[in-house]
Amino acid sequence: TARMPQGVREPLRVIVDSRGRTPLQAGVLTNPARALIVTTSAMPPSRTREYSLKGVEVMEVPAVGGQVDLRELLGALGQRGITSVLAEGGGSLLGSLFDLGLVDKTVAFIAPIVIGGKEAVTPVAGRGVESVSEALRLKRVRMERFGDDIMVVGYTG
Repeated sequence: TARMPQGVREPLRVIVDSRGRTPLQAGVLTNPARALIVTTSAMPPSRTREYSLKGVEVMEVPAVGGQVDLRELLGALGQRGITSVLAEGGGSLLGSLFDLGLVDKTVAFIAPIVIGGKEAVTPVAGRGVESVSEALRLKRVRMERFGDDIMVVGYTG
């Protein structure tokens, strides 16, 4: 949630949800006038009506592999004059954005905790690479400390 001075608009919250699984009570929908659910034809019309009755706008875009076509989504946002997107999401969404080359800037936080496990969820899924030499190397990297956490900012191009 953005806490900005009076007169500054709160950003539009875009929820990428191909099947309409976001609960109507989800915190991200607390201000439905500033929320947009982007979905596919896989979302039942009854669910679209439920969101609409709550005041949440629903946008349907084509699907690719059963998921929201992210290129179409960004194009539609551009048509609305939205030129900057902060993507917070699970590994699948973030991995897809990287796989499609749609990430310009990365902000990651490193905390002094270890979350492991053979079945642990990765923060960035997607195709990945076979070896470290193939990894995407960020440029113009800077780091800043916040208490015990470290923020790393870097650019892909």
